[in-house]
Amino acid sequence: SFDIDNVLPEVDITSFDGRTVCLDENGNLVYTEFSPPTIETGLSATDNEFEWQRDGVTITGETSPSIIAEEPGEYTVIVTNALSTIACENTSSATILETGQIDFDLNILTDNFENNKHAISVIFTEIGLGDYEVKFDYGDWFDLEEGQTELIFNNVTGGEHTIVVRDKFGCGLMRKTITLIDFPEFFTPNEDGYNDTWNITSIDQEDAEINIFDRYGKHIYTTTPSDTGWDGTYKGELLPANDYWFTIEYVEPRTDQVKTFKSHFTLKR
Repeated sequence: SFDIDNVLPEVDITSFDGRTVCLDENGNLVYTEFSPPTIETGLSATDNEFEWQRDGVTITGETSPSIIAEEPGEYTVIVTNALSTIACENTSSATILETGQIDFDLNILTDNFENNKHAISVIFTEIGLGDYEVKFDYGDWFDLEEGQTELIFNNVTGGEHTIVVRDKFGCGLMRKTITLIDFPEFFTPNEDGYNDTWNITSIDQEDAEINIFDRYGKHIYTTTPSDTGWDGTYKGELLPANDYWFTIEYVEPRTDQVKTFKSHFTLKR
């Protein structure tokens, strides 16, 4: 007669194949939402006995229905029916991959006031085994190519920008910001709450002197990045829509030299 106890255990852990464990540059385990993964058989500990192996070597002391995979490798579970009078055992395997953390430096490749045509380089200083993706400001995520150690973003506007790099498998996320110095090319002082004043606020030098002139060289206004800026008036009178010139004296961060930059912007009405 058929003995209900002499049943081959049904075990399948292949759904855990490709899960990842996160290790730092020294090979130490990093705990994240996804790392280390737990491989579960879903079988009863009462009715079955379990032996776990990693890369063919038995893991001492691991006899439960599940295991926390703290190292990469091929994990195999050998499940034996504890109620069986004969050797009823079955095996299943899953490969856990290694992934790693990432770090990077941001460098400005262009001088200030590049008329919104700045260039930024992203140099990866630490890059583990993993599948990484990058996001610039509010753009879409895009894949980092395997072995890529540098990214360059061109035609970047002035102001603050954020670069985020993350491991797709949850092994850490790194976010860094950088500020590029530039000036607004126009303003519209119509009191609608948008672009009502003109100033250079992207520079981290609060007392840098900014002087504004009309097209004939007449001095109109003096301001600094920490002030509210110019509202398009001169001695209480509205000035006409036109191009206006400015100079700003500032310290160039890349060289620590005092420089004067001159250009023009548009007042629109």
